[in-house]
Amino acid sequence: MARIERHVDCYGCGVLEPVAVARRFVNYIIATYREQSSIAGQIDKEITHNEALILLDALTDGSLAAGVGAVPPSSPTAGLCYRVGTSATGGWAGMDGKLAISTAGGWRFVTPFEGLQLTEQGSGLAVRYFGGQWESGIERASELRVAGIKVVGARSASIAGPAGGSVVDNEARATVDAILAAMRGHGLIA
Repeated sequence: MARIERHVDCYGCGVLEPVAVARRFVNYIIATYREQSSIAGQIDKEITHNEALILLDALTDGSLAAGVGAVPPSSPTAGLCYRVGTSATGGWAGMDGKLAISTAGGWRFVTPFEGLQLTEQGSGLAVRYFGGQWESGIERASELRVAGIKVVGARSASIAGPAGGSVVDNEARATVDAILAAMRGHGLIA
């Protein structure tokens, strides 16, 4: 089976390796807990550590419930993430726009950060927080490689349809036009 490599450019800064994405996530966790910790909180370091592990578990390759809601589900699935909509009520009141994580100890809330990616239940689509909003099923890449061979890259310039010549073969021209239309439809050429 051929290995598919994705060189992702989801931040507009060139190729990002998985390590760079993980580093960005760990920096988010550290910054979040630096803001929330106090001298009194340092006494129970294991609690802070356990909270970080809960977030790490939920946000690294986590599952996301389909849709956006303003009311918490009556029987949430532990470990599942939910997008909180506007005018949230109940246990989500005041958490508009956040990501709600269902845990055995109750709800945990996270402000979405650039590049956060979860898998939507049901559809299996990648849902990514990009440009200040959630987008579903969109892959951003500079190229796609299969078995180390580049199969899709940046969009090429437009190719003109067949015209002129001393011998006109209408069937061949129609076929070439259909191929060019399919390539344009897939975004491979302008």
